[in-house]
This record gives sequence, C-alpha cells and structure tokens, in this order.
Amino acid sequence: MTHLAGAHDDDVRPAGLVLVVDDEEAVRAVMRRALERVGWGVEQASDGTSALHLLNSGRHDWRAVILDLSLPDMSGQELFEAIREEHPGLVARIAFTSGAPTAFAENSGRPLLHKPFEITTLRELVQRLASGG
Repeated sequence: MTHLAGAHDDDVRPAGLVLVVDDEEAVRAVMRRALERVGWGVEQASDGTSALHLLNSGRHDWRAVILDLSLPDMSGQELFEAIREEHPGLVARIAFTSGAPTAFAENSGRPLLHKPFEITTLRELVQRLASGG
C-alpha cells in the first residue's frame, strides 16, 4: 500500500482543485492526503455517477481529474466518454489509475498511473495535468 512517510511539505500553498474518482476508500484517502499536503484542494467520488454530479455542480476550477478504470456503476471508459461529451475542456486534465492496464487506457492518449504508485509520481502527474497535460 502506498504511504506518506517522509511526505511532509512545509511550503504548502493553494494550487487548485483535483477530483479523485476511485471506489477504494483507502486509495482515495491516500491520494487526498498526499495532494492536500502540497496545497491541492481535493474532492472525492467513489463512482462515476458521483463524479459526474461533482463535475456538473457548476464549479469551473477543476485542475485535474484522477480516474480509476474500475468503478462499480460504470467503467472508467464510460465515465471518460461522458466527461468528454459534457466537459470537453477537461479531457486534457484527465489521468487514469489502474492495477491492471486496459487496451482503452493504453490507447486513450491520457496518462496512466499504475497501482501501487509512489506519492511523488502522483504529485508530479497532477502538476503536469494542471499545467495543461
């Protein structure tokens, strides 16, 4: 399991808002803590329906979306397609996470964060997405 040992950052500053979509509560919690420690605001969703609800809430300050490919109510691919249709400007800010890569993820043109992952890799990925992909 990914942990936060040695992950303290004293120079915390606001960086923007990240949506973490993963059905595993422990994974969401690790990502939230890791990102908040370096100044990111984090919203979480445990399924695709909740993610779409958050994205449709009227907020327009999403800097990155970290999307698990395996969700209980729809596939990561289905959620990606819904986001692409409803929020096309976010596509360049989406990255996938998975313990078992799929052909879709490999061919999507979007970054894939393999589980288990290093905290520094997650933070670097979010920074890259927030900077435009």
